[in-house]
Amino acid sequence: MRERDQKRIFARAEVIVGRFFGGGMLALLASLLLASQPAMAQSSVEKAETRQQVKELAGEQERARVAVEKDKITKPAPPEAGEQWGIYSTRSSMEIGYRFENTRGSRERFLSDVNVRDGFRLLDYSLDMRARPGTGLLFDFLKVDANNNGGDLAQTISMRMEKQRLYSFDSQVRRFNYYRTPGQEFALGYRTHDLRQQVSNFQLKLFPQRMLQFHFGYGRSMAKGRYTPTFSYESDMFQLLGSTRWEANDYNFGTNLRYQGWDFGFESFFRGFRNDPTIVSKPGIDTGFGQPAPRPGAISFLDRDVPLRSRSIITRANVRGSIGERVQVVLRGWHDDERMRA
Repeated sequence: MRERDQKRIFARAEVIVGRFFGGGMLALLASLLLASQPAMAQSSVEKAETRQQVKELAGEQERARVAVEKDKITKPAPPEAGEQWGIYSTRSSMEIGYRFENTRGSRERFLSDVNVRDGFRLLDYSLDMRARPGTGLLFDFLKVDANNNGGDLAQTISMRMEKQRLYSFDSQVRRFNYYRTPGQEFALGYRTHDLRQQVSNFQLKLFPQRMLQFHFGYGRSMAKGRYTPTFSYESDMFQLLGSTRWEANDYNFGTNLRYQGWDFGFESFFRGFRNDPTIVSKPGIDTGFGQPAPRPGAISFLDRDVPLRSRSIITRANVRGSIGERVQVVLRGWHDDERMRA
């Protein structure tokens, strides 16, 4: 197309020159034009085409931008890729197994350092469910994770659930198996433990995206199992048999208010603790701190209960905001009340 356009331009030039200078000068001028003007003619044609393409491209980009902005306004973002269950995009995975344990040597040391038992295990589990914000029935987002459940030294289960502008809920449960070997490093190896401990935490927040928010929480820590304290009398040390169960229950409530750049917060926390150990004697054991006692002694009987109760209430409030552009104000108040009875 460019060669034909050039020929048309040159043909028009010949007609114009022929009118003014006649046929004698026509051949000379035509040859000069052919020698000197092709680059200029080609450059002018290319510039004209480039400007037109730029205009068309700019128009297409503008129309595409308007279409994308309109689509963002009218259509919510799609959920992440996954298997579709109704309105939820779901992804899940599970890893299960069985642990075999074969101990040679000191089993007490093995339990103290590793504490892994035989049995079926849920090694890893994950569940992720998502819906478009505001379209879920009970929740817009749900995530569950579990690791090493079934008897390992440490086990965890966690869950998070949210519904836009209504609530968010977080929970976590952790379990620990604690074993102390009856070695000679402390109290001649007479103080040992074999405890199962669990720590749980649950938090609920209402209206998380609004000006006024409320949050509630509950936490629980507990342990139970065998432990063996000692009793010393007249240079003799006696090993006692015991079991314990202690637990702490935590409750909290609070609210937050945001108003014209100021934050107002209030929170109250309550903890109740109880410990109920039971201790009995183990007759006939007399160490004398590792030396033969002149008169071997023994405990005829011993039954000791040492219940412990305590409670604490903590209340705090805060105000935070700015006065002008250079002054920031923070006010905090705290009140603590604790009691213990044994």
